[in-house]
Amino acid sequence: MMPSGVIMFSTPKTLSEILVTSLCVLIVAAFLQAYFVA
Repeated sequence: MMPSGVIMFSTPKTLSEILVTSLCVLIVAAFLQAYFVA
């Protein structure tokens, strides 16, 4: 089976899944930025 992340990106089922995925990406990006800047 394919990873859930690939399934969400390839065939998003609901808008909530897209919002949750985008939110996770933003959180990770903000964390990495704060980690490298600090």
